[in-house]
Amino acid sequence: MSSEPLQAPQNPEDLYLYADPDDPVPAHRPINQGDCFEGVRLSNGPLIDRAMLVAHPCAMRKGNELRPELVVAEISPYPGISATKWPNGHYDVMPLPAFTGTSISTAVYLHRLNSVKSEDLLVAKRIAALTNYGQVVFLQRWIHHLSRLTVKIDEIMGQIRPVYSEVDMQEDWCEAALSVETSTDESYEAILHEASTSFQDFLGDPRKDDSRRNLMKEESGLVLVRQQVALERFRRYGR
Repeated sequence: MSSEPLQAPQNPEDLYLYADPDDPVPAHRPINQGDCFEGVRLSNGPLIDRAMLVAHPCAMRKGNELRPELVVAEISPYPGISATKWPNGHYDVMPLPAFTGTSISTAVYLHRLNSVKSEDLLVAKRIAALTNYGQVVFLQRWIHHLSRLTVKIDEIMGQIRPVYSEVDMQEDWCEAALSVETSTDESYEAILHEASTSFQDFLGDPRKDDSRRNLMKEESGLVLVRQQVALERFRRYGR
């Protein structure tokens, strides 16, 4: 069991990729671990104010589709804590300082877990998404909550960088598709689904050793795949 302190962000803004009501999470960004939603209807019926999706990006999908039910943790008010208090306490929560532009201190309660139907997890109600760093900070606290083991930030990032890179690349791919195809008769949802599927097809079947998805497991392969995705995205959509 490790006694190393947990990570504390020097600047709360480092946690959030999107958390400003004036700069909402784009609908074309794939739903991902660490995404926060409001007005969440739980599978057993109750409606809660806010929740964070805690399922691993790979575990929440089968192919390109979300699984029928996903795991979330409740977000509720929590006393504000300084960065100096993150490393050695408050182990049952993931603090969310300066969350969504409000002055109310909140946190993800890691012991308040529930399931939601994926069809009820609406992107229109997604109010925040974490940066890659923010997701790693969450994962470190999540692992510690479950095991009281502290895994170093660099070790976590090394393992999950391909997953986060895939999410970022798919967001860029879908944004490019929407920018050139929204003038067609196809609906926004149809274009987004088609673009998401084509991106996943381009990465390839993970069961095949030579698929781009498997190349991404190594840093040199990840760099190569990023280049290939950028070239293919430009070939298809001109950007």
